Amino acid sequence: MLPHRGTDPEAIKVAERYDLLFDGMMAGCYEFTTSENYPLAIRGMTFLVKDLNQVKSRLDEKLAEFSKPPESMTQTATVIRTSPRWDRMVRHLGYEPVDPSGPQSDLQTDVELIQRSQERLKEIKIIPPGQLNKQQQNVLTLVRAIANEVAPVRGVEAAAIPAASDRVRTAGLYSQSQREIYIAPEQLHRGRDAVDTVAHELGHHQSRAEDGDPRHQEAMDRIASSMVKVVKEGKFDALLKDVEW
Repeated sequence: MLPHRGTDPEAIKVAERYDLLFDGMMAGCYEFTTSENYPLAIRGMTFLVKDLNQVKSRLDEKLAEFSKPPESMTQTATVIRTSPRWDRMVRHLGYEPVDPSGPQSDLQTDVELIQRSQERLKEIKIIPPGQLNKQQQNVLTLVRAIANEVAPVRGVEAAAIPAASDRVRTAGLYSQSQREIYIAPEQLHRGRDAVDTVAHELGHHQSRAEDGDPRHQEAMDRIASSMVKVVKEGKFDALLKDVEW
């Protein structure tokens, strides 16, 4: 695991207890990143808490939100592996790749799963500002400003994002072709959720790598450091005061 960038001894103790990296302080909050030992859906995820006693509950929230499959799905969903190169993406979509053995005509392949996911995500619909409440608008304004400062993209939009598969939900999405970030409206109720999502998607923007790829994690680390720096400089104080963390 990478060394802690933050220096607060109590925060470091908490980080080591929960297998996290302590990144430092951002907007008066403690910033942590999950290690490679967490489930893929939240591996390398950055999150913020105002109080160190909130770390455990925050982790539980994220595990429930991104890692727990629907209750109706009690068995591991599998797809036939055509190439190990797709394994990370398959697991990100909530499936487990298996090598072909015997008649398995009822199973889809990893390539088919990924193609279906890409088709689903084409159905994204941008949400006009008038359909967001005041808090969501404030949060969106904040993350747009942060993104423009640390790693400019063409746009950051609220959007209705289809689930990437029948086993996972999608909090955010980066479009390589449009160079835009899309955020699900439920991520805009709290500043910390939106910042987490934008940092993750900016990692895709900078690295052009998929989830689970070390290049994506490295890009997110750089972006998190940049975010901490610009917030400490007070560039977003006027926007932060209107946002609920």
